[in-house]
Amino acid sequence: MSGLRISQFKVSESPTAGIKFVVGDLHNEAAKPFSRVKVEFRLYDSDDKLLGTASDTRVTEILPGTVWPFQALIQNASATRAELAGVSIIP
Repeated sequence: MSGLRISQFKVSESPTAGIKFVVGDLHNEAAKPFSRVKVEFRLYDSDDKLLGTASDTRVTEILPGTVWPFQALIQNASATRAELAGVSIIP
């Protein structure tokens, strides 16, 4: 998506709840705000087997020059690695 850039992301586990997320930062480098932004990731286990996907959606505006710290819930505890599948605007 032009103007939107993910600078970093990783699989992270909540130390207290034992829940995993893909966490990272999405930057709005465009001159206009965006809303209804979806980030999606493919999830893999330690043997590089595809397990499914995880996503997060920001309904409210991401203003120009700001960063959205996203958190995509991972529902499969075997996931150890994430790969960016895409950034899109939900109609």
